Amino acid sequence: MTMFQRERKARGLDVLLVEDEDYYRRVFHPFLSSIIKRIVNLMLALTLEPPRLALPMLSAYLKDAGMNVACVYHYSNGIFKKWTFTRLLRRKPLIVGISTTAIDQTRTLENIVARVRLESPQSLIVLGGYGAQYSAEMRRLGDVVVTDCGELALVKLVESLKRDLDLDSVAGITRDSDQVRMLPGRTGFYPDETMLHPDLSAIDTYFRCMPVEASRGCRYNCSYCAVPGKRRHMFRKPADVIEEIKEQVRKYRKKNLYFVDPNLTSNPDFIFELMERLKKAQLGVRWHCMGRVDDFARQPALAGAMVAAGCYRVMLGIESIHDHILARMRKGYTRSVVEAGLQSIAAAHLPVCASFMIGFPGETVQTTEATVDFILKAGFNIISLAPLMVSKELFEEARAKPEFHHHLRGDSPRHWIHDTMDYNQAEDLTQKMVARINRNSLFPVALALRFWDRERDKDIAASFPTNPE
Repeated sequence: MTMFQRERKARGLDVLLVEDEDYYRRVFHPFLSSIIKRIVNLMLALTLEPPRLALPMLSAYLKDAGMNVACVYHYSNGIFKKWTFTRLLRRKPLIVGISTTAIDQTRTLENIVARVRLESPQSLIVLGGYGAQYSAEMRRLGDVVVTDCGELALVKLVESLKRDLDLDSVAGITRDSDQVRMLPGRTGFYPDETMLHPDLSAIDTYFRCMPVEASRGCRYNCSYCAVPGKRRHMFRKPADVIEEIKEQVRKYRKKNLYFVDPNLTSNPDFIFELMERLKKAQLGVRWHCMGRVDDFARQPALAGAMVAAGCYRVMLGIESIHDHILARMRKGYTRSVVEAGLQSIAAAHLPVCASFMIGFPGETVQTTEATVDFILKAGFNIISLAPLMVSKELFEEARAKPEFHHHLRGDSPRHWIHDTMDYNQAEDLTQKMVARINRNSLFPVALALRFWDRERDKDIAASFPTNPE
């Protein structure tokens, strides 16, 4: 046993989990985001949005396997977070697991890794989340990258290291083109599996809205989407979801819930049973979720059932109201279906937050004007608009079907052009659409998601196909 292993065993910390985010840089100008971040720090990292479930799920599975776990949520927010992280690192954890799901900037991850290397250089750095999964530069900062949902993979890794097993001999570990170790997680869960309930004590900041995960994956195959688990949607047992909600409400005294599922409404049998059980439980909870507008068109009674069970808002990724664009997106519905779904929701008096994507192949100034007219008549509660960010899969499809996608080409999510638009035009039109919508409202209801920080494009471009303009 090495000196590091003896010291770690004496101090008793197997895994230190940490998460950080660059959220404000996704919405605000970098200078403004720095001011907002300082305000948040002064508020001791008050978490107004529902916290992410990465750390709570990892913590639950590690503790269930008998591991000693500590967590730091929102590393860069709050006065004492960095001090706490340093203090925990001095306990020489075997593994430091870093969630990169909300990290856009490589330098944010570099700061965390540098602290680990300084205070506990022999700790194994394990990265997880979308940032590391899709960014080669981020992956190179870690010792192992776990892809997709990594609860079971991380448990297996810790158990292997505690048995002094050589890292490269751990089952499932491979190397990518940069020789970075990769360990696959899973995109769903096993049939009839009873998921462990998340350990929300891992979130060491105040939160007012409790996250709940009822399913994983998505049954649809939208062409712009790069989220793992497409075309496969696995739901938990409704009774188990209700038991989790009861347990968490009793433990944390929170009556505001957020279902984190990309689409809670796609399985009629599941959603109607869940609504009935939630209504019968009489927990007095209020909740919101994401759904698909065509689900409400097919199931006119769905919105009413959700409202009766405590739903106060549904978020819909409508993305477009133009049939030729919807067909290229592979959304699986037309404008008439969108209108029917919204009519069904309006009849139940359920507020809607809608998102729209600007700049997809086929988009023109005229189509964006028609989209604004539609939004102004629809009366949405909140509207978010964002310029198209092209995935690697969409570039590949465009190369295979150039005419269908209006000769879409480029080398990274923001560096694209097609016959009717490019990214800069899409971003400019997005701003103009937001301004026009808000001019027609007493209070601002539209938000433009502008991706100010272009650092990741330089890195991601290396993994994209070369497709010159």
